Amino acid sequence: MTVSRQLAQHLRSVHGGGNWTGVSLGPLLADVSWEEATTRVD
Repeated sequence: MTVSRQLAQHLRSVHGGGNWTGVSLGPLLADVSWEEATTRVD
């Protein structure tokens, strides 16, 4: 498996849940606006 394929598989798992953390980022990030998502935090 190529690195890009492994990375894509991991990102899909993190976003959709079922990964080792047991957290699905999709529902957690659903209500985040693009302004919040692009705000720099120092």
